[in-house]
Amino acid sequence: IATGWRALWSTANRQLVGREFLSRFLATYHGHEDLRATANCLAAELSMEAGEIHAAEPFVRSMYEHWECLSFGGRHKAIELDSQLCGFRLDLEALAKHRETLLEMLLVAPTPDDRIQILAAICGISGSLGDRLEACERGEQIVELARRVVDRFRLGHLLAGHAFNLTCIKAMNRAEAAILESIDIARESNHINGLAHRLWIYGGVVLPRDRVRAREVWQESLAYHREINNRQGILWVLGNLGIADLEDQLFDRAEPMLRERLRLAKALNDTGAIHQ
Repeated sequence: IATGWRALWSTANRQLVGREFLSRFLATYHGHEDLRATANCLAAELSMEAGEIHAAEPFVRSMYEHWECLSFGGRHKAIELDSQLCGFRLDLEALAKHRETLLEMLLVAPTPDDRIQILAAICGISGSLGDRLEACERGEQIVELARRVVDRFRLGHLLAGHAFNLTCIKAMNRAEAAILESIDIARESNHINGLAHRLWIYGGVVLPRDRVRAREVWQESLAYHREINNRQGILWVLGNLGIADLEDQLFDRAEPMLRERLRLAKALNDTGAIHQ
């Protein structure tokens, strides 16, 4: 139900109740490994969607413990999820190893859908390792292939990741086209979590030319992140707003946002944010 009912994908109920249900199911289920792998994958994704990244770790570890029983798709999904955990921990060595494994899997990907998922995971890892140009080049391949293969919901997710990498190489015109299309898809599908995250990216696209507009976009993103109680997303947006205010010497406005951000970083054990 959770994977098929798109209208509820971004609600707090889906994230919290869904993850709790899956945890209880996994604690008692001793049947087919494919179903166990699917449940672990979905529970990990729900945790990450909710901004509770560390909460995804036991589900990902369980996938690795049953590695031999995973399908080809289950294996590259496990690597993708673990890569997100490694990126959060700033474990660059593990990320590099994951990228090498995925590059090998890409050569034998049995379907276009597998190829898209693997390429997207490689892009995410390359970005985390600072190889943004490579990530953008692969991103163009992914978007071109995805337009022929996947539905608009998944296309929106892929466009958002590509837009973020494009902002990192200052390709703002291309980034804006990608992120605006991605935002439109999120609004069409009522994907509030996706919309909140994509507005965060869009604020960074707008900032160099219109700081007032960028703040407005980030405030909208912050409101959506608060609505769904995504603490990691709240942390990210508060950082952008606070740093922008510091740069504009609006210290009284920046201070409460940066204090809240620090509290969230400590609560979430976000080492990178704590020391930023």
